[in-house]
Amino acid sequence: LFNMANTDNPDGFRPVKTISGAPISGMLRAIIPGADDLFIGDPISITAGAAVQAAVEGIVAGVVVGFGSVDDDGNLQALHSGDTMKNWFDTSADVEANYRVIYVPAEGVLFEAQFDDTEDIVVGEAYDLLATDGNSTTGRSQMEIDGDALTNDGDVMVVEAPIGPAYDQTSGTANKRVYVTFVDKQFAAPIA
Repeated sequence: LFNMANTDNPDGFRPVKTISGAPISGMLRAIIPGADDLFIGDPISITAGAAVQAAVEGIVAGVVVGFGSVDDDGNLQALHSGDTMKNWFDTSADVEANYRVIYVPAEGVLFEAQFDDTEDIVVGEAYDLLATDGNSTTGRSQMEIDGDALTNDGDVMVVEAPIGPAYDQTSGTANKRVYVTFVDKQFAAPIA
């Protein structure tokens, strides 16, 4: 029915729905960034109280959805999404103490992501992340799912292959977009 090629445009992970049906906006958390450049859509782990990019076959606390700064009174201010200079955290230019990573926790949330050039995927199977640097022009993650790394201890499990005009799930097509859950989740209480 929808038989056109998928665009090869990895943009990390995007929260699409919760298992419980609760709104995603009520789940947002903020944490201090660590020593990694971070982009919107990057899965993160929390190390020593700070957000770092999740490693392949690592534990995931959540996915970056934005960035904020702390004003002189200690209040969190969301950074304007139209300002690409504020759409990613640059460890070489930004002062960690003044910024916060805003993320959606991995627990209980389904995320949309793109497979690499792999043509056939299996719902219910686990795959590894394909970790890459983000795009400093758009502020978007470039992470995607490594379809060649179907493993017992994968990072994500494919839960659903959505259908519709934006999704070509035809066998033999690459760059499919799927809904996944992270396999190894890290619980972290909100830190402001």
